[in-house]
Amino acid sequence: RAAGQKIVCDLDDDFWKLDKTNIAYHTTDPSRNKIFNRAHYWESLKECDAITVSTEALRKRVEPLGKPTYILRNAIDIEQWQPNDPGADGMIGWVGGIQWRSHDLAQLRCANIERFLIQESLPIYHGGDSQVPGVPKFYEQMGIDPQKVQCAVSPLCHIAAYPGLWRPINISLIPLENVYFNHAKSWLKQLESCAAGVPYIVSAKFPEQRLLMEEGTAGREARNDKPRQWIDHLTDLLDPDVRREEGKINRAVAENHDIRQRWVEWAEAYADVVAL
Repeated sequence: RAAGQKIVCDLDDDFWKLDKTNIAYHTTDPSRNKIFNRAHYWESLKECDAITVSTEALRKRVEPLGKPTYILRNAIDIEQWQPNDPGADGMIGWVGGIQWRSHDLAQLRCANIERFLIQESLPIYHGGDSQVPGVPKFYEQMGIDPQKVQCAVSPLCHIAAYPGLWRPINISLIPLENVYFNHAKSWLKQLESCAAGVPYIVSAKFPEQRLLMEEGTAGREARNDKPRQWIDHLTDLLDPDVRREEGKINRAVAENHDIRQRWVEWAEAYADVVAL
């Protein structure tokens, strides 16, 4: 500040609404971690000149601090994403790190995804396996027996290689546990599905996820408490022509969120901060 600099902090998750089932609840607990914790994060937010957030819920989280706050929703570098052909052979899949999740994948247990996969002789895929001892496997959380269903995995990778985790997918699953933390999450997983050019199914009734659907994405919603909806959508998406059509629509939505267009929002926010 003495040198005339402005301090801007970014907040991308509601760490103060973490469920105890999420490992991050414990790793950011001030009583367990005296150096790296969410209490220090809050103090940093209190001291900065402005805050950037990715969702309306996160803006409300920091509203009591009285800082200028800018909602800058996630964009994507579309040139890094070559669209899949979702009508070709591929797999139903999920991309993410289990060790930073609550019980998202467990939402699919009631849908009996295993029975559907067995009936249709289909594999399932997880992109982003941590390969850390003690972290459950995706098929364990989903209630799938790997002796009965082919379960493919790709390990976590450097961010530059991340789009490659999506290459095997022709249908993306985005289950979300109904906890406060997830209601503040952004639409990023949907946007990545769109960038990959594939259809997706997301848990219903999450505010940010609805926003992207209202833009015209061909995404499908399924309620966690109505497991049959997941199976009905998957059954519809067995048709390769349907997958291709929805993938094409989704890719067009992702192109509208290319950082080459959305950078202007960041530039405007930073110009405003400099003028404070």
